Amino acid sequence: MFLLVCHAPGRLLPTLRSRCRLLRFHPLDDRMMAEALAAELPALSQADRAALIRLSGGVPGMAIALAEPGIAALEGELAQLVQAPPAEAAIRAAALARSLSGKAGAARLSALLARAPALLAEGARSRRGAALARTIDDWQAAQSLATGAGPLSLDPQTVAYDLASRLARLGGN
Repeated sequence: MFLLVCHAPGRLLPTLRSRCRLLRFHPLDDRMMAEALAAELPALSQADRAALIRLSGGVPGMAIALAEPGIAALEGELAQLVQAPPAEAAIRAAALARSLSGKAGAARLSALLARAPALLAEGARSRRGAALARTIDDWQAAQSLATGAGPLSLDPQTVAYDLASRLARLGGN
C-alpha cells in the first residue's frame, strides 16, 4: 500500500488515478488542535497555543512549524498597529518589519504571512465603497506576498513592512 499525497489529482496519469482511493483530510477543530499542540509542545503558554490555533487554520504541522515562545505577542502587535493613528502606525510598521528580519524573526514572519491576508479579509467585511475596494486590493497584494515571499526570496524586512503598512490602513478607514 502506498500513500500518494497530491494537491491536483486531476493531473495524475489516468492509470495511477484509477488505482487510487481518494481520502480527503479536513482541518482540525480548535479543541483537537489544542490537544495536538499540548501533546507536541507542552511547554508552550496557553496564549501562544491559542495564537497558533488561530494562525494555523486547523493544520497541526503548520502550528508546530510556527511555534515559538511569544508568538501570541505578534497578535497584540498587529492589533495595536491597526488601532494606531496614521503617524504612529507608520512607526509601528517599521519597528515590526525590523523585528521580523533575520533568522531570529523567521517564525514570526511566517506567522505574519499567514495572518495578514486573513486580517485584511476580516476588515473587508465591514467596509463599503472606496474603502472596501482599497482593502480588497490590499488583501490581493498580501495574498501575493504571502505565497511569493519564500519562493521568490524576497527581502523579509521589505515584505513585513509592506504587509504591516497594509494592515495599518485598516485602522485609517
